[in-house]
Amino acid sequence: MGGPRLSAAGRQSRLGRFAGCESGGTAIEYTLVCAFMAVALIAALELLHDPLITLLTDVAGMMQVPG
Repeated sequence: MGGPRLSAAGRQSRLGRFAGCESGGTAIEYTLVCAFMAVALIAALELLHDPLITLLTDVAGMMQVPG
């Protein structure tokens, strides 16, 4: 509300820089890739939960010292 007023040329140059900037699009792409990887990791862990518990329980049973 109390900011400096830009001339028409100033507005156009700001708009041109904004339109030509691709860093925001790249950040969104990286965010989507990370989100997809997180969903894939969660799905894989859900599928492997029971076999992993069984494997780790068996390994822990083998490591116990008879006493």
